[in-house]
Amino acid sequence: MLSGIVGCAFLAAAPASAGNDQVAKDPWNAANTPPAVDALNEKFDAFGGSIGNQTIYGINGSVTTPLSSRLGAQIDGTFGSLGDNGIAEVAGHLFWRDPTRALFGLYASESYWDRVGGVNVGHVAAEGAAY
Repeated sequence: MLSGIVGCAFLAAAPASAGNDQVAKDPWNAANTPPAVDALNEKFDAFGGSIGNQTIYGINGSVTTPLSSRLGAQIDGTFGSLGDNGIAEVAGHLFWRDPTRALFGLYASESYWDRVGGVNVGHVAAEGAAY
């Protein structure tokens, strides 16, 4: 049973800048479409409640950064407690994205629950979306 999950979110965004009107020629972006990630983006939130009569609380966060006009990277993290046992997760995304067409990338994560001697779960996967 899941009850009482409460959260809040904080988003920081860099202001847009007109900059130089001369657009550099980028072989990955011949059509001059919007970039995969326009600037460093952060997102943080907190949560709390109960699951099966056990208290759960913690924080989540993500940071996304451009690597080039078509490539980006994102790091996610979660830290908290479930029933007096620590929980943690760290994940990374490396992706190619054209905001007018699609996203393709690689995702990897590691989760840990400090219960029964410690439980670790790892994932590696491809990710994608069509727009």
